[in-house]
Amino acid sequence: MLKPALILSLLTVLGLVWLEPPNCSAGETDELPLTVSPSLICDRCTILNAMSADAVFSRGYGAERARWLPVLTRTASLAADLAQCQGHGIPLAYLMSSSAEQLALFRHNPRAWRMNALAHLTEPAYKPELDFATAHRQELLRIFDALDAHGFDDWWKKHLLPGLAEDALNIQSRLRQKINAAALAIVDDFISCSAHGLGLRNLPPLYVAYFSGPYNFNLSRRQVCFRHDLDPDEAAPALLHEWLHLFNPSARVQSLRRQIAASDPFYALACRRLFGAGKEGKEEEFVVAAELYTSIQCGLRSRKTALRYVRNTHGGMPLAGLLLDRLLSAYPHGLPGSFNYNEFLEQALAAAPAFHSGAMHKQFSRLVEPVSGMAGMTLAPGEHGPVVTAVWPSMPASEAGIRQGDVVSAVDDEPVSGRSIAEVIDMISGRRGESFDLVLRRGEQSIHARLTLR
Repeated sequence: MLKPALILSLLTVLGLVWLEPPNCSAGETDELPLTVSPSLICDRCTILNAMSADAVFSRGYGAERARWLPVLTRTASLAADLAQCQGHGIPLAYLMSSSAEQLALFRHNPRAWRMNALAHLTEPAYKPELDFATAHRQELLRIFDALDAHGFDDWWKKHLLPGLAEDALNIQSRLRQKINAAALAIVDDFISCSAHGLGLRNLPPLYVAYFSGPYNFNLSRRQVCFRHDLDPDEAAPALLHEWLHLFNPSARVQSLRRQIAASDPFYALACRRLFGAGKEGKEEEFVVAAELYTSIQCGLRSRKTALRYVRNTHGGMPLAGLLLDRLLSAYPHGLPGSFNYNEFLEQALAAAPAFHSGAMHKQFSRLVEPVSGMAGMTLAPGEHGPVVTAVWPSMPASEAGIRQGDVVSAVDDEPVSGRSIAEVIDMISGRRGESFDLVLRRGEQSIHARLTLR
């Protein structure tokens, strides 16, 4: 005789019983006391990125480079120090953990600093960076001394702090609206196989930094630092993403991933983009799949938004997309209590034909086909609504007469007022050949455009 619990499980699998997804929308009664504040310590570290010769890090910091690069290259020896340490700003910020005390230990008691950093090293990928900072401590201290001698802290407080304080408040407000205990519970389900859960007590402080672009990043002790230009609507998924970096894939999972890359040229190319130019860690695809699943479950992202993310980020993240699809298919209404993410990944990577014999390109193309159409324009939040920030030549938006600076008012007779940028992009996303009627404001004019995706 079947037990009631087993009958319910079978009916659920057959789709005959609907289980409510977790309620992740934060309400007035369950708002979490998340706090976000500017971090001078993070900016003292991440300025190493903004002063880098690598455009990935330095893009957008022209005025700041004009102010501080001459300071940090005024002698040949100091320029050599910067050349040695440039690009290591985010790992160094992780090791300092936005702590003035940890920074002081680095200067005066390096042994204690290293022991303290090692004790809170939750991401194994940062262990080589701990060794780097230890080996190049003198170079880093000379860079810090040069910043001090030219009044970096006072400059930061005068020129950056006011804007960062406003950014912090905006991000904090959105996080408190969107993140609650149910969201944290899903994160804990993903990371529990390799890290302690977040819990609801003593939630870590969160920070915002100016020089960390284009990345948000983890600090030790479960803290997170956001980039200053983060769209507040993206703050909640970004926080989940960084917390999910507490998950560490098993050696078996990493071995299976490498085997797939060795056998599938399409995926091998995606790996070179992600881990090379993208500078991401080897766990990134697994973190992305978990974050998108959590965000969909909690209503922070739509499925369309998630598919666009894996299609467009770093030129495409096929493994993350296919893993997300398997998660949603296997657990459409939430993760089971016995869930182990490493076990799920091991079984998925070892068994799924989509991950073997060169089949990934075909399977991934089929997955993202609902968002395969290209409009050829970009949108960003504006004072009066979503504003067109770029239009690509010879693309559908350009051919429809849409111009940079136009403000989107409606899509297919649906007003966009009050919608996030992601929601507006969802409204004009679709397959190749799909068309949408847009109403745009251009100064005092109202413009109608027929946009057909290609």
